[in-house]
Amino acid sequence: MGMFVSIGDEIDDIFSLIDSAATSDLMTELSILFSISITIMITIKGYAILAGKTQDPIREILWDLVLKAVIITFALNIGGWLTMVIDAMNGIHQWAGGRVSLYAEMDQLFAKAKEVANMAYEKGNMFSGTIALLLVYLGFFIGAIPALIITIVTSFTLKILVMIAPFMFFALFYGWLKNMFTQWLSLFFANTLAVLSVTLIFSAVVNKFENFISHSGNSINNGLDPFYVGVQVIIVGVLLVVLVYVAYHIAEKVATVSMESVMKSSFGRTLQDGKNIGGASGSAAGRSYTVVRTQVDKYRGKKG
Repeated sequence: MGMFVSIGDEIDDIFSLIDSAATSDLMTELSILFSISITIMITIKGYAILAGKTQDPIREILWDLVLKAVIITFALNIGGWLTMVIDAMNGIHQWAGGRVSLYAEMDQLFAKAKEVANMAYEKGNMFSGTIALLLVYLGFFIGAIPALIITIVTSFTLKILVMIAPFMFFALFYGWLKNMFTQWLSLFFANTLAVLSVTLIFSAVVNKFENFISHSGNSINNGLDPFYVGVQVIIVGVLLVVLVYVAYHIAEKVATVSMESVMKSSFGRTLQDGKNIGGASGSAAGRSYTVVRTQVDKYRGKKG
């Protein structure tokens, strides 16, 4: 097992402490909130129907109840649906290169860097060989440390996204909190794309490093100063940092734009319909109160 894979295992063990998205206490509290919310919703809808402020009361209340039932099914993990969503999120993250894959790529790159460093040290004298060895390791860590940080951050982000998943489905229950769910999905896709991009970049760099080793060995045998090999590795490390940085930010932008497109699609319009129904219920309740109050005032005026 390589150094970075061991680090990844330790980090996963630490993150596993917060990897519980559906504890019994959380589900109990959410179920109470849902019960209160449904009671309020039905009460408001009933007042709106009595006041004649709905065009098609049966369809509206049925659609609203079905939509809310689907949301509750996921939020309260009824039938294991939330568990399926969480397993899918973890599976997509692992497919993109999270956990073992990206750490393994970093171990491979570290092994190649050691080969270059040892070769430069052996071919140079005491001074130039030592400097070249230090430059090679410095170049590796310049490129590897930012990627390692991104890997840890994306793993931690996934754990947080999984932990708050029930709350995000609960946000769909109310129309004005819909953007929270949208941002949650956007963060997940950005996280996945970032891991995928960094993994692909590391795979490409590892393959290039194999060619670089053979080329550097031939160059050193032909009289090239090992110091220049160390400088080349420094340049490769800087380029790796730039590529990882660009890939990470492109992934964020792509995920944001993609979610904006989704919310403009039929799925987004469906959520918007739910929002409109919720908003209509509230406004209808207000109008119902106004109508009832007006009728009471008129009755009192006639009686007086």
